[in-house]
Amino acid sequence: MRAWPVFPLLALLLVVGLPPVSAEVQEVEVLLRDNQILPAEVYLKPGIPARLTFINQDKQAHGFGLYELGIIGRIEPGTRKTFSIPTSTPGRYPFMCAIYCGSNHYNMKGTIVISDSAEPTPALKDPGNSSRSLEPALWGLGTAIGILSLASLAGLILLRRLKDGS
Repeated sequence: MRAWPVFPLLALLLVVGLPPVSAEVQEVEVLLRDNQILPAEVYLKPGIPARLTFINQDKQAHGFGLYELGIIGRIEPGTRKTFSIPTSTPGRYPFMCAIYCGSNHYNMKGTIVISDSAEPTPALKDPGNSSRSLEPALWGLGTAIGILSLASLAGLILLRRLKDGS
């Protein structure tokens, strides 16, 4: 028995007309940090495929439970995990951490809003990096403390030399 040549058949299907495939995908990154979900509300347009990527910056595992749509998964510490979200039916879909992670576990909740009028969820500034880009004020404070410490140390050394007469 002779096998059909596959490549000419595929070429024919492409020329004759497969329905166009949309390359548009809604990509949203969600940060899991300090037993919080950021952002807690995710906005998606209906009918456009969506992917939520969870970035776990905590030291313990978290879960993603979107039970109404039958999606559940585990996100290990220090990892990213992406979930495909069906957007065919507009509505509000609650989700939560699906793995007990500590005293704030029951507050780790969020909502996916699928609506024509919803504005897309803005991208995180730098979710893959440390909290540096998300909390510049703390870095500024740390820098100021470091400078003050060096200035204090230099002042002490100068006072010591003046006292000793050197």
